[in-house]
Amino acid sequence: MIEQTDPLSNGEFVKRHVYKYEAKPKEELVYSETGSLTYRELYILDDKGNEIEDINFEPDGSVNWRISYTYEFDSHGNWTKRTMNVLSDTHRRIEAPSVHSPTGWSRRTTKAGD
Repeated sequence: MIEQTDPLSNGEFVKRHVYKYEAKPKEELVYSETGSLTYRELYILDDKGNEIEDINFEPDGSVNWRISYTYEFDSHGNWTKRTMNVLSDTHRRIEAPSVHSPTGWSRRTTKAGD
């Protein structure tokens, strides 16, 4: 477990991140300055350690967003293309796939109903 605190320049506490990376799925908990849970995020990895899903939860446990990733690999097993598909339940917004390469990315976004 790793903890990170985000202070302001005056030293006041803004939020605290708790990372639980010992097991699968990896988990991040973010707490406000009052100590209440702001959100929880799960990172689901494949057998090679590539992130294949990212799920963000509201403090009440409802899903804020869900992102899935698919990869294309070269003959050496290095990923050359990553496609990200986003469904944001809270904002009711669906984004078209975003395509990433190890050196850069492009993004195409559409809103549901458009």
